[in-house]
Amino acid sequence: MTTNSPLPDREPPGGQVMTLQTADVGHRSRWVAVGGAGLLGFVVVIAVVLASPAAGTLDRDVRLAVVPLRSGFLTTIAFLVTTLGAVPVVLAVAGLVALALWRRTGTPHRSAVLLGSVAVTAALVFVLKIAVSRPRPPAATLLGPPSLDFSFPSGHTTDGSVVYLVSAMLLGATVERAGRRLLWTLAILVAAAVGLSRIYLGYHWATDVLGGWLLATAGLGAATSVAGAAASVRRQHLVLDPVSPPAMLAPDIHSRGAADVQSAAALPGSGSRPSTFPGSVAGDDADDAVVKALEERGWPRSRVWRGVGIRD
Repeated sequence: MTTNSPLPDREPPGGQVMTLQTADVGHRSRWVAVGGAGLLGFVVVIAVVLASPAAGTLDRDVRLAVVPLRSGFLTTIAFLVTTLGAVPVVLAVAGLVALALWRRTGTPHRSAVLLGSVAVTAALVFVLKIAVSRPRPPAATLLGPPSLDFSFPSGHTTDGSVVYLVSAMLLGATVERAGRRLLWTLAILVAAAVGLSRIYLGYHWATDVLGGWLLATAGLGAATSVAGAAASVRRQHLVLDPVSPPAMLAPDIHSRGAADVQSAAALPGSGSRPSTFPGSVAGDDADDAVVKALEERGWPRSRVWRGVGIRD
């Protein structure tokens, strides 16, 4: 097993229960650090906002810099982009991704993490808006119909960032490395674009959007940690048979025998890993080669990925 894998090594034959590898803990610790950094940054921003609820120097300077840049074309693009953070779109994306995750993995826990993240984020934004009660920017510079709620944090930015980033993280665990990078790139670009569109259209101060990004980062770290912990607990209760493929796979996979697993693990590029099993895919090239080989032998992809933990 490669050292950067967040998944457990296989114990010696004899039906031993899988134990959590040190790298698994280290992997989740990195996401805890990411979430902690986001939360710390959010605390700093909200402190600044509470000290100057109307608008600070940064907010005024950004607004004065953005207004002269407006044009008909950019305004049209901004209105299209900002809808990606609207509640109906966020809920639709969360629902579709949750269904896709359940279909690809055969288990509901990743879908539950995504839907729970969106629900908790929306509730937290609602409470924060009331608690901070920050006024919106002046209506004179607003493009579009006015919003009746408070300004901090930006709901479009926070909700949109959470749904796209958490979706990229969870779906990324079910695809190969190239697909994972594409998902992360698209999610980051959309999250950034939605936030910038809120400033451009005059709905939010810059610190509203910055606070939304930081709060979403904290949410991403928390969601990833929860998903990784849930996968680890599930794996710790699975018993490996020394002859059959791992118990985490569906019965239709068991009938294919251990030969496919052993021969796939011994392919060039997969290293000397005769005990590797398909549920231990962690995102490195060697594991990707194993999964590809198993799929070529007819293993359903949704079952190959069952029980897979959060990938790098």
